[in-house]
Amino acid sequence: MASMSDITSPLTHSGNTGGTYPCPVKSPDPRAVNCMGSTQYDVLTGGNRLTGENGLKPEESKQATIGLRIEPTSNLSLGLDLWDVKMENQIAQLPEAIVFGHPERYPNLFSTFYEPGQGGNILVGTLPSYNIANAHYRGIDWDHSFKTATPLGKLSLNWTGTYMLMPL
Repeated sequence: MASMSDITSPLTHSGNTGGTYPCPVKSPDPRAVNCMGSTQYDVLTGGNRLTGENGLKPEESKQATIGLRIEPTSNLSLGLDLWDVKMENQIAQLPEAIVFGHPERYPNLFSTFYEPGQGGNILVGTLPSYNIANAHYRGIDWDHSFKTATPLGKLSLNWTGTYMLMPL
């Protein structure tokens, strides 16, 4: 679920990549400072560089549920729910493997960042949030329970689950 900060937050330093990657920019590009071999890189996340019609849009969803519960006796309960969720403008973060694995596709996502611990600029990659495709999920949830007394004590059986249906 997208929060307001996903849409409006400034770029922030959020650690480094989980994997190691070759330098995504080459000399004489000034962003190639201290860029040698394969290593981990610092990353910036957040920020919504695009504005207006092209900007990040909030997630929206429409949901519906209809259910049925039958309890023919005090020891037996049978429940079924049919649910439907339609999501639009889902927000996701561009994965580091895509940004660093294909730097030629995303040259504008690399910049320099002043790192006080190193006393200078370092190369960073930006992992922006973006709107992905819409999604439609539908399924059936069930929960059934049965309780009875036995010579050894109380016995309780429960069966719950979800079956995903193909969307229309």
